[in-house]
Amino acid sequence: TWDFRGRINYRLNQYEVAINNLDKAITLDPEYSTGWDFRGRCKYFLNQYEEAVKDLDKAIELYDKFHYRDRNEITLSWDFRGRCKYRLNQYEEAIKDLDKAITLLPNYSGHWKSRGFAYLNELKYELAENDFIKAYDIDGDKANFNHNIGKKFYRKKDYYLAIRHYLEALKIDPENYRIYADMSFAKIELGDFVNSFDD
Repeated sequence: TWDFRGRINYRLNQYEVAINNLDKAITLDPEYSTGWDFRGRCKYFLNQYEEAVKDLDKAIELYDKFHYRDRNEITLSWDFRGRCKYRLNQYEEAIKDLDKAITLLPNYSGHWKSRGFAYLNELKYELAENDFIKAYDIDGDKANFNHNIGKKFYRKKDYYLAIRHYLEALKIDPENYRIYADMSFAKIELGDFVNSFDD
């Protein structure tokens, strides 16, 4: 089916192809919640945040209408909609969506990380750190935890502590280019332009 093809494309990060297939699935069955859900996720990854929110609104409406029972799918709709909203600087609304995702599936670390970033964008540093700690308690991903805490210190303009956490993350995940990029930004803020290029 078009929906199945679209979800396969989504898993392969082929978001534009996925959207084309999901468009067809939705045309055939406008009340198929999963089609709206996955199309919204694809649009998120293509940075089409406003359009993604519209699709995720529809998915959540249909999940509720038909009493859909797969909590993994339902919570990811709330999570992705929350992520879209904090990308749109709608931080309070984002946190409400992520609160809902956490309530539905509290043992999924991704929801806590998403809310942590929403708090970080609101400059609520301690709340962000608490959520990153909770995520680490669930998944034990120490590299990701240190990377996220480094981002918190970077936002607070404590660049030395940010770099310290980035280095801890790199000890565990030395091939992660995102950590190197974030550490370069911190070094630039400290005026270390030469060494920032080595990262």
